[in-house]
Amino acid sequence: MLFEDAHWADPTTLEFLELLIDRSRHLPLLLVLTHRPEFQPTWTRHGHVAALALSRLSRAQSAQAILKVAGDKALPTELVEQLVTKANGVPLYLEELIKTVIESGQVELAGDRYLAAAHVGTITVPASLRDSLTARFDRVPDVKALAQIGAAIGRELLLVGHFTGMAAKSFCGDWIGARAHAAEIDRLYDPTRDQALIPVLLTDFKQGAALYAMYWTWVLGYPDQAVPIHDAMVANTRVLKHPFSLGFALTFGALGFYSRGDASVLEAKADEAIALGREYRLPFYADALGPIMKGLANLLAGHNETGIGLLEKGMAVWRAIGANFLLPALNGALAEAYAARYCLAGAT
Repeated sequence: MLFEDAHWADPTTLEFLELLIDRSRHLPLLLVLTHRPEFQPTWTRHGHVAALALSRLSRAQSAQAILKVAGDKALPTELVEQLVTKANGVPLYLEELIKTVIESGQVELAGDRYLAAAHVGTITVPASLRDSLTARFDRVPDVKALAQIGAAIGRELLLVGHFTGMAAKSFCGDWIGARAHAAEIDRLYDPTRDQALIPVLLTDFKQGAALYAMYWTWVLGYPDQAVPIHDAMVANTRVLKHPFSLGFALTFGALGFYSRGDASVLEAKADEAIALGREYRLPFYADALGPIMKGLANLLAGHNETGIGLLEKGMAVWRAIGANFLLPALNGALAEAYAARYCLAGAT
C-alpha cells in the first residue's frame, strides 16, 4: 500500500494510519508512506517501521531525469544546465520545469531532440514551482478553472473531516481530542466561502463546532462557561439568516440548559424554535424538537401534566420522521415524569 504526501493528511487520516501501522506488524503487508523532512510522524516509534531519508538528486541524476521526462528527447545543453541549477535537486520541481518549458513552445521537437525556437538565452524558466504550475494552468483555462474548484473542494473536505472527527471524539467521550479538531475548524473556517455552503450542507461548520464546544465545556466541569458559548453561537447563527441553522441552535443548542436545570431559558428557546418552525414551515422544529424542548422545560418547572403532553406529542413526530437520536434520554425523562405523578404503568 502506498500513501503519498502524508504531511498533508488531516488528523483523522493520521489517526487511521497510526492504527493501520500498529496492526500491520502481524500482517504480510508492505506499507510505504512518503512525507517531507519536517513532518514528524508518530509511527516511527514502532519497531517494525524503518525510515529512509531521500537526498536531493545529483546534477547527473537531474540530467537523466530531464531526458526521461522529455521522452528520451535531448534538450539543448545550456537549457539543461539552467533547469538543473534552478531545480536544485528537487524532483517535483524539476519535472514541472521541464513540462512547462516544453509546453510553452520555447523549444521545438526536431527528430530525436528539442531545439530552442529562438536563442537559448531567451528561454524563460519559471522561478518557482508555483510559477511553473501557474504558467501551465494559464495555457489551459478549462483545466485551471477545474483545478481551482478542486482546491476549494479539497479544503471543504478537510473541514468535513475535522467536523466528523470532532463529532466522533465527542460521542466517544474524548473531549480533549474533540477540542483539537474544533481548533482546526476554527483555523480553516472562512466565512465568505464556507457560509455559501450552508444551503447545501444544512449546517455551518463554525456553528457546529460551537455547539460541541458548549457540551464538552459543561461535561468537563464548567457549566457557567458553557452559557456564553451558547449565547455567542445563537448570535452568530442569527447573522447567517438561515432558519434551519437557527432552529438547530435554539433546540439542540439549548439542551445544555436542561442539564443545568434552567427551565425558563429552555422554554424561551423552545417557544422561539416553534415560532420559527411555523413561520418557515419547518415541522422538524414546529412539531418535533420545539415541543420536546418545551416539554422538558415544563418537567423541570414541575408542570408534569403539561410536560408529559408536550413531550409525547413531540416524540411521536420525532419517531414518525425516523429519528432515533435522543430517544433513550427522552424516554428516561418521560419515565421519571410518570413516576413522579405515581403512574408506574406509564413509567414502564
